[in-house]
Amino acid sequence: SGQNVAANLQAGGGASWMIQRLGSYYQASLDGSSDVEGIADDPISDGIVLDLIGGDGSGTYYDPDCLAPMGTGSTRIFQYVGPGTGAGNRYENATYSYKTVFMTFSFETINAAADRHLVMDRVLDWLAPTGTAVGDELPKLARLHPPTPNPFNPRTKVSFDLTREGQVKVAVFDVTGRLVRVLMDDVRQAGRHEVSWDGRDGHGRDVASGTYFCRMVSADQAFSQKMTLMK
Repeated sequence: SGQNVAANLQAGGGASWMIQRLGSYYQASLDGSSDVEGIADDPISDGIVLDLIGGDGSGTYYDPDCLAPMGTGSTRIFQYVGPGTGAGNRYENATYSYKTVFMTFSFETINAAADRHLVMDRVLDWLAPTGTAVGDELPKLARLHPPTPNPFNPRTKVSFDLTREGQVKVAVFDVTGRLVRVLMDDVRQAGRHEVSWDGRDGHGRDVASGTYFCRMVSADQAFSQKMTLMK
C-alpha cells in the first residue's frame, strides 16, 4: 500500500515484475479524487467507502496512482469515486500459491480508525481463507462481531468466531422478535467466518428501515448484535 509505489516501479523498469508478481499494471497518476469505493460483492471491499483526507488519518494524501488488474487471478477491489479508475487489486497466483493485495493510496491516509481496522480485517480474512487466523491461531472464545458497516444501506456483513467445528445458525430478527431471514444454517469449522445481509427478508423482499438483530447460535452458545438499516 502506498502512493507512487506503482509509478516508481514503472519508472524503474518494474512494469513486468508488477504484472507477473502483483497482477497489476500502472496506468497514471490520479488527479481529482480523494474518495475511494469498494466493488460490490468483493470479499474485501464490498460496501466500503473511504475518505483519504482529514479525520484521524495521517494527512499525507498527495499523489496516488491508478492501477489496472492484469492477468488471470487479478481483480479490482477499490476504485476512485468520480474518475472510476482503479485504486487497488487483489491477486491470487495459482502457479506459486500466493496472494497479494496492492492498494495505490497510503493505508494510513484513511481518515477513520474504524475504516482502517475494517479494511485490514477484510484483507487478512482474504489472505487466510481457511477459517483460521494468520499464523494458524484459532479463536480462544466464540464470538459474534459487530456488523460492518452499521448503520448500513443496502448491505452489511457480520463475522463470527468458532472455537470448534459444529452446526451454526445465523439469522436476522426484527425488534418484535419475528424471524426476518436465516443467513446461515450449516456446519462450519473452527475459525473466523462471515455472512452478509442485503436488507431483504426470506422471500427476497426489501424490509423497512429500522433496527434489527443478528443472532448466532452455535452448540450451547448464543450471541446477538444490533444493526440499523437506513434508507
